Amino acid sequence: MTKVRQNFKELYTKYAKRFTAPLVLEDIRACNHKPDMFTIGPRHVALAADSYGGDLGYAVLEQVPCCSCKRPYKEHTYDVVAFCILTRGCTSQEVQAQLAPLEKEFTADHIDGFAFIETPDKFRIKHVG
Repeated sequence: MTKVRQNFKELYTKYAKRFTAPLVLEDIRACNHKPDMFTIGPRHVALAADSYGGDLGYAVLEQVPCCSCKRPYKEHTYDVVAFCILTRGCTSQEVQAQLAPLEKEFTADHIDGFAFIETPDKFRIKHVG
C-alpha cells in the first residue's frame, strides 16, 4: 500500500523499454483501493474555486472527506501494480531474470507488485526446478 503521489504515465515510460521478450509492460496503475477510490464531489470543487484559485490539489483533498464514504483522504490507500503480458510461453527463471534486477527500483518507486494479464494466446509461465 502506498500514499505517495505518483505519476503512473511517467513510471510506465521509465520502465516500458526495460522489459523484453517474453515480457511486455502493459501498464502501471493503482488498484485495490481501500476503503474505496477517493471520490471528489461538489464540495471539493467549491473549496478549490473559492480558496485555491481552482486548484483541486492536496490542500483541498485533505480538508474535505471522500464524498462516497465520508472518510478523510489520508485513510484511502491503494496498491501500485505493474501489469505485464507474456509474448510466449516461458520459464519462471526467465521471468525472474528480467524482474529481479528491477526490484530495488520498483521498491523505490513504490510499485507494490506485478500482475500478468491473460491474452487470447494463453501463454503460461512454467515453473522449473
